[in-house]
Amino acid sequence: MKNKFIYILILFAVVLVGCETEYNDPLPIPDDITLNELDESVGIFDHVIPTGGFTSDVATFNTVNNNDGSYGGFAYSNRNYGSYTWTTTQQALDSVIYSVYTNTYRNKTKTFAVARATNDDAFITFDKPYVVEHVLIANTSYNYLTMQYGDPYGTEDSPKQNPNIRATALGVWKLNTGGAKTLNEEGDYYKATVKGYNGSNLTGELEFYLASAKVDQQFPTRTFVIREWMRWDLAELGEVDKLVFNVEGSDVDPMTGDLLTPPYFCLDGIRLRR
Repeated sequence: MKNKFIYILILFAVVLVGCETEYNDPLPIPDDITLNELDESVGIFDHVIPTGGFTSDVATFNTVNNNDGSYGGFAYSNRNYGSYTWTTTQQALDSVIYSVYTNTYRNKTKTFAVARATNDDAFITFDKPYVVEHVLIANTSYNYLTMQYGDPYGTEDSPKQNPNIRATALGVWKLNTGGAKTLNEEGDYYKATVKGYNGSNLTGELEFYLASAKVDQQFPTRTFVIREWMRWDLAELGEVDKLVFNVEGSDVDPMTGDLLTPPYFCLDGIRLRR
């Protein structure tokens, strides 16, 4: 009887360890490229748009600095704000543009990269070719709120409570995205794409749906907007020394064909086959 009891305890412990491992699997491990060595240069609840890019471990992230103060490629941040802003000043909007959206307001990955994927500017190069096992990818709060609730949220005739904030104030909440809409009608989607290169050779292309209304072939019956860090397997690309990211979506300007969904997403936890 005693041996049976000990066996049950051991089995219970194994189950607990297995659950914990599975739960923590999306989080970076020490050997991953985490950007956490940049923590001190960010400050508290802030972001940095570097001049000419930045390096973490063996990875160099490209940044293109535009004359109007905007950027293409990558910034880095530790922001984790999940609600509409109370004003539409640029300072207020930055708190959601450079925030990762997660289920809780405590981002467990610390500093992360924020991609503004336009004109092939969002690329990462490595010091030599590696197989990239996976990266962690998430929506910015700016994108999550836009795709989940729309811009604006509420009207003068029918004001709404600020999503994700327990407050009695009702109003019309805006993100100044230029008319981007919710992505909840069948066929709607927003996805990140990546091309792998080894030298000048294209090794492959992959995609990851950050929002899908029955479009993602892995989940053809589901409508969702990603609201947590997710693992994006890239090993299929083979050995690469460069990753080029872009975005695509269904919400486009009918006149110009320009994407209306903001071209942002967050990256972290790059795991290389060393």
